[in-house]
Amino acid sequence: MDSEKENLSLRRKNRRIDISQELFSKWRACETVHAIFAIIGIVVVTLDYEYSYSNDRNSTNCSISTRRTDLYLILNLLTTFISLWFLLLRYYIKNRRESYLSEKEIYIPVTMSLSKFPVEQVYDKKPFFTKLRIIEIVTLLIIPYPYVDWKIYIPLRHQYETIWTCYTFAEVTYFFMFARFMFLIRALANYTPYENYIARRYCQKNHVSANLRFSFKCMMKKSPVIKTITFMAIPSLFILSQMLRIFERPLDEITGQDFQNPLNALWCMFASMSTVGYGDFYPISICGRIAVVLGYIMGALSLTIVIVRFGSFVSLNEKQNKAFMSILMTSAAAITIQAGMKYFVSKIKRGKGHPISVSLYGKYKEAVYDFQHKKGELNEIVGQKEKAIKEARARCANIDAEVNRLLKKADNLSKMIRNMNNDTSLT
Repeated sequence: MDSEKENLSLRRKNRRIDISQELFSKWRACETVHAIFAIIGIVVVTLDYEYSYSNDRNSTNCSISTRRTDLYLILNLLTTFISLWFLLLRYYIKNRRESYLSEKEIYIPVTMSLSKFPVEQVYDKKPFFTKLRIIEIVTLLIIPYPYVDWKIYIPLRHQYETIWTCYTFAEVTYFFMFARFMFLIRALANYTPYENYIARRYCQKNHVSANLRFSFKCMMKKSPVIKTITFMAIPSLFILSQMLRIFERPLDEITGQDFQNPLNALWCMFASMSTVGYGDFYPISICGRIAVVLGYIMGALSLTIVIVRFGSFVSLNEKQNKAFMSILMTSAAAITIQAGMKYFVSKIKRGKGHPISVSLYGKYKEAVYDFQHKKGELNEIVGQKEKAIKEARARCANIDAEVNRLLKKADNLSKMIRNMNNDTSLT
């Protein structure tokens, strides 16, 4: 009877795990499709931007190329609505999974299939629209819409003059569309070992949020240099250079710089992120300067991580430090013996008070002092290790004593229970 109850409980537990894993797989798939269509929208708008930019464009004239059509913008609107649909579906599935995991004691029929699982029995209502989700939806809807040819004038202070720079609505919204790359980063993080289904179960047990920040910390802990260059430096360089080019390209006739060439924008952002700043290319617009400041921040973070990792790479660990000190102590011992032999030979030949003997005696004392100093450092390293071993052994002994004490109490308690049962049966 007890074995049947245990088997039934185990089957119910496995059933809960299967349902939770299925919900996670659906949630991750929806987020991946949502991110892919969001990035496709950026690609489509980039093609529209390059195709519609006119050669007659300047700081005060928002002229558009006659070749431009609204086909790209219509396609972008379609991809945006598809991405929005899968984003809302992601919210729905995530709410179901979180509500399901929050339940503690729920009876789940073992013979019931996943498709016929009674959702209303398990899932509590959770808020669908939170502040973060509203921000994500608004970010996704900031796009250049077809047949909207608004002109936006932004004041620019240059050489003691105020210039009202003309930008199109499509260019301004294209600038903010690059925030969609956060959706792609979040979707890719779900496929890392730190945000998959197993990792989320361990995070839940340890009361840790398995989010993008946790995954980023884990990746930086494991291989910071490779992850920094791959996921921070290189993508930021290309994204921020294009953001810089959007607002600096119409100002070429004022500054004399050639941001028409995307390689110049890439070089300007590279010089900014490396904190060198040659000054051959520089932004003068407000949004262009914002892009460069973001480049400074990303470059400083990347360089800091690389430098810290390089410092740990060149530093010695405990075993290497012990070997290093042993080598130095051996060398110091040889120098001490050599200095002592020279002093004693000079003392026998020339006498103790001879200037050469006095000089050799001073060198001998310095060698002895240096040898004693290195020996003390080596003994300190060994002593620290032995002290740590003794402390660990003491803690293990305390734990063993506590376990034995609890076992004795359990034995005494079981004896008392048996005696009480015997007394009850006799009565």
